[in-house]
Amino acid sequence: VVPFTQAVIFRKSASSCKRLCKLLNENNLPAVEIHPGIRENERLAHYKKFNEGQTRIVVATKLFECGMNVARANIVFNYDMPENTDTYLDRITRDDGVGAKCLAITFVADGSDAKILNEIQSHFAVQITEMPDEISMANVTTDIKIDVDYISAACNCCPHSLDWQNGPRLIYGVTNSVALCSDTPPFSVRKTFSGHQGRLNCVKWLRQEQRDSNSDFYYFLSASVDKTISLWKGKDEDYTKYTSLVGHQNSVTTVVGYQQSSNDDIYVASGSADSTVKIWCITDTLANCIHTIDFKNGFAITLELVPLDNHKNLFLLFVATDKNNVQIYQVSNSVIEQVFVLSGHEDWIRSITIQKL
Repeated sequence: VVPFTQAVIFRKSASSCKRLCKLLNENNLPAVEIHPGIRENERLAHYKKFNEGQTRIVVATKLFECGMNVARANIVFNYDMPENTDTYLDRITRDDGVGAKCLAITFVADGSDAKILNEIQSHFAVQITEMPDEISMANVTTDIKIDVDYISAACNCCPHSLDWQNGPRLIYGVTNSVALCSDTPPFSVRKTFSGHQGRLNCVKWLRQEQRDSNSDFYYFLSASVDKTISLWKGKDEDYTKYTSLVGHQNSVTTVVGYQQSSNDDIYVASGSADSTVKIWCITDTLANCIHTIDFKNGFAITLELVPLDNHKNLFLLFVATDKNNVQIYQVSNSVIEQVFVLSGHEDWIRSITIQKL
């Protein structure tokens, strides 16, 4: 890939210009054509469009060499070999007043092209080498500057691929990445974070019971079809991957996390298409799977993790299963025990929210 501001491609005939310009536009490379085969007013309109930067590629014949000099073009393609040394010089010279340089790439198709190329090298006392695999643009003038003005990204079509809790901003899955939105209308995407090798199935802010809003970090979780879970840490719009949870044998479909205070361990529960639910304990950046629930041929639809009062390492885990019930487990670092099963729904339970009374 060669970065360029604008490019000029020279062909010998009007018909070859038309064909190449049509091919470029069909492949999403907007280009204009300048040659004797179009009216003068069209040629001037195309030149103006190119000169003002509205399009980055022009395909032209010798007509373009005479008086239509564009300083911003930093790559010239001699698709067809120039007729002589003077034509070659006209094609690659740009009179911008500041000594800007461009990259010239010349195609040699046959013996007659090779003869003209040798004449050019001899006349200008230069050696034009074969094009390398990697092209250095260090000595080529370029004024490319890329700024992000707007990000548009659709949310993944998965039940748990969006989350927004009190305090943190809205996040959602965008293919393999997490999109972070602004916290005021119209809630535009501010940044995206990439760290997975497959589509995101779910994102979830970590619940923090005793958070100092002025100094503590926020965390969020992302889980993917790549069988992994990522824990992200940061503030405002700056988040980095804190650690990864690896152990599931299939796509991770639901995830939830909790931390009592900023100095405590983080607990995460995850459900997967491998028919298991795993409970993880994260100390600093070290993640350990402390329990695994094997449903054999079933799976978890959604999860909720709630600490018991006055016990920062003792939890209730709520698991909505494909059997249309909610299984409740008491969880500590050393023991996991099913304590209750709630039945009554006639179809899958998509969401669980716990309110302490």
